[in-house]
Amino acid sequence: MRISLFHEPWWLSAATGGQFEEAVVKQGNDLVGRLPYVMKRHGPFYCVGMPPFTHVLGPAIEEGNGKPQTRLQRRISITRSLIDQLPRHSYFHQHLDPSLDDGLAVADGLAFQECKFEVTHQYNLRLIAVEV
Repeated sequence: MRISLFHEPWWLSAATGGQFEEAVVKQGNDLVGRLPYVMKRHGPFYCVGMPPFTHVLGPAIEEGNGKPQTRLQRRISITRSLIDQLPRHSYFHQHLDPSLDDGLAVADGLAFQECKFEVTHQYNLRLIAVEV
């Protein structure tokens, strides 16, 4: 499972003071999916979001081996299972990282959309330093 810096348990703990939760999916003894989040209350509303100073988050999935179509279907299925475990909430806001897992993570948005979440885009700029 390839994850970003923002999925690292030490980062989540440092950014939240240990006050983060996560949905997990296991197959046997193997962890195949994680969805870290922070739950906050705003008046009568419960909001699921990202920790402060966290640029992207979303699911971290181990879709296994196989043809791209098989891996994609497995990824969407695991993501749906993670979404089903989220606590009852009024608002969900996370920035998913489509660059994870060689671009297969772009499908995570499809699983959220299928589960009736509103999915929008956000542009990011990645700077690469080249030494001359």
